[in-house]
Amino acid sequence: MDKVIIHHNAGNLTIKGCWDVWQTRPASAHYQVETSGRIGQLVWDRDTAWHAGNWAANTTSIGIEHADASSNPWKISDACLDNGAHLVAAICRYYKLGRPTWGKNVFGHKNFSATECPASLAG
Repeated sequence: MDKVIIHHNAGNLTIKGCWDVWQTRPASAHYQVETSGRIGQLVWDRDTAWHAGNWAANTTSIGIEHADASSNPWKISDACLDNGAHLVAAICRYYKLGRPTWGKNVFGHKNFSATECPASLAG
């Protein structure tokens, strides 16, 4: 594991809501951060989640979804942003990736697939 890939839900999903969506489509991520800041793990770190749309990226990364508090424009809550940032830092520390740095060990979904995700979280 050498990177964290950031996503947004394109909706205000709870942890269970995120899980439920993935029961009907081929997608997953390791973690979901709710608008309240609550974090849930949906795929074990040691397992591959299908979140980047790119097999090589999926097998070498941890995917973190973030709930959107609004959609026009896409925006996440301060609690979601703060706890998501702490989660990224904890993952980088645990896997000895160094200080979280955009484009070095933290990337957006759009760096691996043709998408606008992670919207307002990019960079």
